[in-house]
Amino acid sequence: MASYIMRIVGESVQSSSERSFIGGHPVIPLEYGLPACQLCDSPLTFFYQIAFPIGHAWHGKSMAVFACTCCVDEDHYIPRMLDVPLPGAVIPEDFIRDCQNNFRIIVFPTGDGVMRSGYEPKVKYKTIELLPSDDDTNGNKVGGHPNWLLEDESPAMLENGTPMVFIMQLLEGFTFETLPSAQPQAKLNLRGDVHYPDSEYYELFISNQVYFFGTVSGEPVAYVLTQID
Repeated sequence: MASYIMRIVGESVQSSSERSFIGGHPVIPLEYGLPACQLCDSPLTFFYQIAFPIGHAWHGKSMAVFACTCCVDEDHYIPRMLDVPLPGAVIPEDFIRDCQNNFRIIVFPTGDGVMRSGYEPKVKYKTIELLPSDDDTNGNKVGGHPNWLLEDESPAMLENGTPMVFIMQLLEGFTFETLPSAQPQAKLNLRGDVHYPDSEYYELFISNQVYFFGTVSGEPVAYVLTQID
């Protein structure tokens, strides 16, 4: 599969024709409601979306990523892990659905996306350029091969036999600059108490390295796991 490094471009005015970007208004099909957190009922924060390029397994599709910044729970800091050895795992389909309690991944045909002006942005809008790279290049990237911090935890397939492949990764420490009007992100202090520290950015899955895998055929399904060095 082709590999592309993500280059984050400076702030600009959002265009409805742009399909790979951070923050601003999500551009998703009207059939999808703006998702809410199943833990606190607050609207999920839109972090970013990617339109997958030529040579990628999901070419012609886009993926939008939402996560809650209003609440925090030690059992939901990162996506729930399977209760089996992760390398070569077979993933139950209900696991994918049930684990998205405080985040949501929406995969859809790129051309069906519509700018959702009813969403109130919290993350600053920045466009993403996808630059061709070597498969093994380490970075925030789309396609190619994952750069594992620990052991290779690539899944094998869904329970129905559909193989899964690497889709993209975000490096450990990656953050999302917020707008001045954005409420601080909920976090846990060392005592386990919820607090809202002043910060100019949000973290996705506490800024762990994030790996996305997806089905190669049929209904697109995304599986997420994280590692930390």
